[in-house]
Amino acid sequence: MSRQQRTALDGMLRQGPLDLGGEGDVQRGIFEQMMPTAPLANDAQKKPSTLEGVSTVSVNIRDLESHGVIQYSHEGAHAIGSTALAAVDYRLAPEYLYPAANLISPWVDLGLSGESLTTKAAADPSLTAAGLVRRSPGYLGKQDPKDGAVRPIYADLEGLAPLLIQVGGNEILLDDSTRLATRAAADSVAVILDVTPDVPHVLVAFAPILDEAASALDRGAFLQEQLADGVTGTNEEGNNK
Repeated sequence: MSRQQRTALDGMLRQGPLDLGGEGDVQRGIFEQMMPTAPLANDAQKKPSTLEGVSTVSVNIRDLESHGVIQYSHEGAHAIGSTALAAVDYRLAPEYLYPAANLISPWVDLGLSGESLTTKAAADPSLTAAGLVRRSPGYLGKQDPKDGAVRPIYADLEGLAPLLIQVGGNEILLDDSTRLATRAAADSVAVILDVTPDVPHVLVAFAPILDEAASALDRGAFLQEQLADGVTGTNEEGNNK
């Protein structure tokens, strides 16, 4: 672990142009300009695709036989993102309302009641409570923010497939992850909560420049195990979750 790396990343994020609480159209443009600068492995291949009628980007490794598919959705506070493994080009708020999901630094309490919104405010270089307050109505519309359909910490999670929740210790959304893990465990869902101290929101995105992020990506063995076991998870009606 490198304190120098963490300090440099913190400064970069605080000085960067992206503001998740800013005007949606403007921030989407900034995000789209940023994404092509992210490095892609030399042996990675991507192409447009569809999944159940939804536009996706399919990512494969050259000369490697696939034994399963990982669905990845970039949340971007439900309003910014949909990046390019099948990366889903999911619908963005406020044009489209819920649902969306993410287990890397997830935002699962749109009622914004977590204590870390306050206790981690100074430490978080990426997110602000004010920004999330602005984003929440665009996602919810008239939906009750306490409805389990949009607030998983109040949902019945029984039958859900095993979860790996990864979050940074400097995030104002830290309590969202800890409470989701608690809820999942209470509903008999196998869950691993992985908290990396002193790192920001979506730490795995910074793997090329942050040792802790590269280590977090190594937890991919969890996904390999689930793919090998063929785990999907079902609810009481027998539908995949």
